[in-house]
Amino acid sequence: DARSALRDAKAMLRSNKRESNLLGLEHLCFITDASKTKPSVSSVVARTILLGLDGDDTREEILAMIERDVYSSMDTDDIALMNHLDLLRQLSLTILANALSCCSADADFNSKVEDQSWFKEYLLPNLLDEIKRAGSNSCNALQAAICLRSLVGTNDAVKRYLIEQGLIEPLRQTNAFGMLSNKLLEEEARKCLVILDEPLDLAD
Repeated sequence: DARSALRDAKAMLRSNKRESNLLGLEHLCFITDASKTKPSVSSVVARTILLGLDGDDTREEILAMIERDVYSSMDTDDIALMNHLDLLRQLSLTILANALSCCSADADFNSKVEDQSWFKEYLLPNLLDEIKRAGSNSCNALQAAICLRSLVGTNDAVKRYLIEQGLIEPLRQTNAFGMLSNKLLEEEARKCLVILDEPLDLAD
């Protein structure tokens, strides 16, 4: 069931039609959400996407929709296009947030994160960028904060890396911004800050 659902979503993502791309992302949002589909399905889909199991490249396609540099040469005066790209980015971040939430309690998954260069080289910098942009898009920042909470709450190596990359101050600013305009964002940023303030396991 999981492989079939993922295969269907990827077919829509690779379509040259905008509507199909959106449907593919919405489908992935659904099948990575354990509250909306079978937990066994969401778990398999989440691990497959995040770890690139069996050569699956869905995470690269999702990341391409998050990276802002990919779209830097596009016509920023095309409002419809920009709105479409913003929606793609929001859905992509939601998929990652769902997937990481599914895997956060999986010890085997967490042990593999450190060995995956994709997380440090690609995912984490983009999540940090969304946190810094909280003032311009609080919805994306919220999904990024959920992703980060799942990662720093279970992996000291990731936690250490993000502290070194200066995550704490942007999170404080995001928390303050959330207090004024987005309660959910404020709560997620606060939870991240609480975790980051916990002592690191130096033996890790």
